[in-house]
Amino acid sequence: MAITELHTGHSISFDSTSITQLGSLSYGTNAETLEGFSTGCPEIFFQGMLSQPIEFSFSTSQLQSVFVSMDESNFYTVCPGGITTIDYREVENCGIRFPRGMATHIKAAVGEALIVIDSLEASGDGEATVDGRIYPIFDGSNVPVIWTDGVVLPDPCHFDQVYVVGPYFVFGEALVNGVQRLRIDFNTELLRHSDRGDLWDSFIAIKSHAPVITVDAFQMDQIFAVPVSGRSIGGESPPDSARFFLRRMINLSDDTFDGRYQDGEARHIRFECLAALHHVSEASYSGPNEEVILTYNFHCVAPVEATAPMDVAVDVVIAPP
Repeated sequence: MAITELHTGHSISFDSTSITQLGSLSYGTNAETLEGFSTGCPEIFFQGMLSQPIEFSFSTSQLQSVFVSMDESNFYTVCPGGITTIDYREVENCGIRFPRGMATHIKAAVGEALIVIDSLEASGDGEATVDGRIYPIFDGSNVPVIWTDGVVLPDPCHFDQVYVVGPYFVFGEALVNGVQRLRIDFNTELLRHSDRGDLWDSFIAIKSHAPVITVDAFQMDQIFAVPVSGRSIGGESPPDSARFFLRRMINLSDDTFDGRYQDGEARHIRFECLAALHHVSEASYSGPNEEVILTYNFHCVAPVEATAPMDVAVDVVIAPP
């Protein structure tokens, strides 16, 4: 016998968004089974499927597309108006890939889905990425995910959205120098329910949303700027806020190539907490002659009802509040 087919991840498409800069893509049925043993007998007599809360998980560096489609108005989630498709491209034996227009690829189609951003990670020596999940919702009659072989791929390959960690400003000024890492945990909890003993969830909604921003930086003298018990930020409006940036990189093929877009060019991404609890959670030292790393945490709070605790904006300049 020989391998006759091999596939690789290609893209995720929903509404007018196409994500092709995928770092990882996985499909999990999360099946929970029931085993039945008769009393006193070692043999198993029954195997049944209790539940199957299907989900896709992915990581991508295509941050502009992600945050345009999943903004703070829905707490960084989106429920697409149409079908969400996850495409897989067939690899050609003794070759490269079959053409996108050739009907030989595989797609998964989700009729209704909730797409959620889990976290964001950025550092000075690596591209910024987000991790997200796609939760199919059962409509009561149709299988939540329909797999189809022998399809064409609608989305061309492209890779042009790359970001690294940028500066951040607290109380209108750059409080900490030597920033090395930025992480955002969106902490979106869900309500998930099935009906009448169904295998799949037919109702998925946002239960709570409490984003936390974590920053690692070098300068230990800055620790004295934050009391041990923490410090509150904002509650009203900038400049009394915490503002964080991701700096966009320039592709080598660009005529103005110099590594990064300038601060004054509207190409960067901004996150902002109008109200937050700011504290230093750790000052760590890993071994002989290693540097001390300070870890700062910002627990964002919603200023008013029905407003996300953290604001996000794409294609902006880097500037203090």
